Order: sequence, then C-alpha cells, then structure tokens
Amino acid sequence: MSFLDDFGKTMGVVMDSAAAKTKEFTEITKLNMQISSEERKIEKLYAEIGKLAFEREKGNSASFASEQCGKILGCKRTISELEKKLGEAKNS
Repeated sequence: MSFLDDFGKTMGVVMDSAAAKTKEFTEITKLNMQISSEERKIEKLYAEIGKLAFEREKGNSASFASEQCGKILGCKRTISELEKKLGEAKNS
C-alpha cells in the first residue's frame, strides 16, 4: 500500500505543478495579447496623425514632410490610373 500512497502523492505534486505552469502560461499569453492590442491601437493612432499631417501639409512645399507628401500624391495618381484601367478591363 505504501508504494501506491507514495505514487499517488507524487502524481498529485506533478499534477499541481502542471496546473500551476498552465495557469502561468495562460496569464502570460493573456498579457501578451493585451500588449499587442495596445500596440495596434498606437499604430492606428500614428496612422491617423499621419493622415492629418498629410492633409495639412500636402500643398506646402516648405513642409517638413513635403517629399513624403509628394510621394503619397504620386501613389494616389498611380492608383487612380490603375483603377481607370481596371474599370476599362471590366467593361471589355
């Protein structure tokens, strides 16, 4: 009987340890997900600030971001041309 009692106690300790590790892993995963969520919110806010700055500075050649604004406007022109070609391709 002693062997079975010792085995049962050992298994109990192992199971308690596994449960504690699982709980710890779950908590770490939860915290990492919350951190990632907050980082995504920050990235979205950065993008919104960038859009606001672009709208404000796009016509200002002396702007701190005039080069980037010019590149964005170039991309917008390219998108417009590609959308026109796409419309033509769909109509043919």
